[in-house]
Amino acid sequence: MSSNAATPSFDWSKVSTSTKIAGGGAILLLISAFMSWVHVSAGPISASQSGWSAYSLGKLAALAGLVAIAVLVIEHARPDVALPVAPALALVVCGAIGLFCAVWRIIFVPDSGVSGIDVGPSYGVFVALVAAGVLTYGGWRRMNEA
Repeated sequence: MSSNAATPSFDWSKVSTSTKIAGGGAILLLISAFMSWVHVSAGPISASQSGWSAYSLGKLAALAGLVAIAVLVIEHARPDVALPVAPALALVVCGAIGLFCAVWRIIFVPDSGVSGIDVGPSYGVFVALVAAGVLTYGGWRRMNEA
């Protein structure tokens, strides 16, 4: 049996560079929420926690990345669906939320209050900062394309 129905395909050449930039930033922002955001050390013992398990801001950053991914997928998979806001604006807002979460966590690291126990930001929060910046930049470029 053969079918005359067209098989769906996706052409990456039709996706703008700014959309690829924003998509990469959104995916990395989502992934970074599961990386280590805080590092605690007490002498020879050290531990770290991810943004997801340690902070609500890590969960908010992940949600911002997920919403940005959803906007991009809906926009390309269902171009007939009208989103309530311009996709480029949604990407910039999601990136700004991610930037806020990362910067807040870098600046306002909680103190242990105990002598000899050091608490500081870890690599994941810096990855989130860069990813959110890339997402914001991609959304901003898309705003300027239109």
